[in-house]
Amino acid sequence: MIFGVAFFVLIVIGVIHVSAIEYSLYFYYNWLDIPVHFLGGIWVSATALWLILSKEYFSSLRTNRRLLLLTLFSSALFIGLLWEAFEYVFGIAVLNPANYVPDTIKDLFTDVLGSLFLYVYYVRTFGIPLYQVKDLSEQ
Repeated sequence: MIFGVAFFVLIVIGVIHVSAIEYSLYFYYNWLDIPVHFLGGIWVSATALWLILSKEYFSSLRTNRRLLLLTLFSSALFIGLLWEAFEYVFGIAVLNPANYVPDTIKDLFTDVLGSLFLYVYYVRTFGIPLYQVKDLSEQ
């Protein structure tokens, strides 16, 4: 299910982004990058969550809400930083250099907000306990 969410969100991002580039929608609608970054945060976190759920190596993350939140948050922030560095290096999104830092902060905040949205959706849907209770008799 999570892979399907990640794939669907990636398709939506692609359609919006290609349309925005083709028709200069980012120029006419300054706010358009906000939902794209929000969806990007969802996509990155859904992809990270899919890896966590599908690989036994990450099994400890599946039952620890705080660690899962930190992982999804960090994933979205890391990929968001890479994306912003990519845009900066290639001069893609720097229309107004004076506005670059506030816009980058807004973009990263929106990425992380999308990540938080996916986390809350996942935890509420599947009811992960805040702490995993360990059976002391197993020690």
